[in-house]
Amino acid sequence: MKKIITLFILLSSFVLAQTAGTVKWTYEADDYVKALPAIANDGTIYICSFDGFLHAINPDGTVKWKYEAIFMGEASNVRFAPAIGHDGTIYFSGLAGMVYAVNPDGTEKWVTDITVGMTEAAPAIAPDGSIVITTSMGELQALNPADGSVIWNKTSFGYSGHSSPAIDANGIIFLPFDGNLSAISKDGSVIWEFEGGGGYSSPAIGADGTIYIGSTDSYLYATNPDGTLKWKFKTGDDIYGSPVIGYDGVIFIYSVEGILYAVNPDGTEKWQFNKFYPLFSILNITPVVGADSTIYVGGNVEVFPFKARFYALNPDGTVKWELTLDEPIYSLPTITSDGLVLVGFDTKLIAINSESMGLANTSWPKYRNTPDNRGYTAIATSVKQIGVEVPQEYLLSQNYPNPFNPSTTIRYSIPRSTEYYNVPQTTLKIYDILGREVATLVNETQKAGKYQVNFNASNLSSGIYYYTLQSGNFKESKNMIFLK
Repeated sequence: MKKIITLFILLSSFVLAQTAGTVKWTYEADDYVKALPAIANDGTIYICSFDGFLHAINPDGTVKWKYEAIFMGEASNVRFAPAIGHDGTIYFSGLAGMVYAVNPDGTEKWVTDITVGMTEAAPAIAPDGSIVITTSMGELQALNPADGSVIWNKTSFGYSGHSSPAIDANGIIFLPFDGNLSAISKDGSVIWEFEGGGGYSSPAIGADGTIYIGSTDSYLYATNPDGTLKWKFKTGDDIYGSPVIGYDGVIFIYSVEGILYAVNPDGTEKWQFNKFYPLFSILNITPVVGADSTIYVGGNVEVFPFKARFYALNPDGTVKWELTLDEPIYSLPTITSDGLVLVGFDTKLIAINSESMGLANTSWPKYRNTPDNRGYTAIATSVKQIGVEVPQEYLLSQNYPNPFNPSTTIRYSIPRSTEYYNVPQTTLKIYDILGREVATLVNETQKAGKYQVNFNASNLSSGIYYYTLQSGNFKESKNMIFLK
């Protein structure tokens, strides 16, 4: 029996090795597929094509239904990623300034005209369900998911709204406008502005709340949650793509010189991958990180004759496998839970076999973060001190409830430091079962007291996780179970 099991494992590994990097199926649209696909909980794949259609595709690559976006009696030009709301409604926008809401069965829910400028970026879905969009005239709007009516709008950002917003678990909206990265509250008021991050790049949010944004001044900026500069990393040319975050907090960003950079969490370079043709590749190349740490990225590698290539990279930047294509790659990639890497290829959507069973358990593994392209991070934390009693010793309690879905509470105690002028740094971090850091809940000096942290893991996959408290010489870990 043991021999049979061993043989089965070996054969399974052989099959995976043989099929990774090969095309499993191809879906043919009638026009360019330039938008990142969105994946629903039931496995349905949604893509937008340039001729104004929203396509619903079954997991096996067959068509489920198609919806035509109409503007003034004609098909609307659609090139931006759709997003899926909490109830399964699909939201997308067209260049004509229309926002569409379509039910999961393909029927129209509502259509609204934003009235000011055109929509030039994918919508985001806030934690409260509202749809957040930007316009070419510098307007930011929040729409009611029920009927598309305007909840609020903000019009003082100046011209240019090419980037999609990123939203944190508290509903704070981050987006670049005219060279500034802005933080906007849930009611549309400006919290702070950071001078930097202009251009087409959309922000990514780290597990510790750091906001990452590329800029046409060639820098990748890292800002603290209060809007101050943490560090900036110099690339060799403009950045149009968006950053994504891998395990251990490594940030991946593409520059139009044709180089993909891996940047450490402290802003130092880890490695470069230089295989793409400068400028002639799609300018907004953005990779995706798989659950097994593989980085997937595609772009154009030759011109005259035209050739594109899709790469799977190991965490050290070496090539795992590659797939050569004779037509341009237009859309950014994503990964299904059963290991298919989806990417728009000319007028087609192709599904490529891989060994990554879904996205990495990080705070921002792909453009728009989640499979449904909502553009927000659900790794939420709120830390508060409880009680007035000063503990005599360190204590890390078991989280409650456990198992949990999606939120749980972690309590811990910090005693008074014996060194008055040397208050230790306290960290509380979450790790997956392989020991990879997926979230930082606390990273600050804390005075003696009892603390409570509320943790929301909606953005993570089900499984066993560990949380580790470290303060001074004290370090303790406990496990917890997240069941969706």
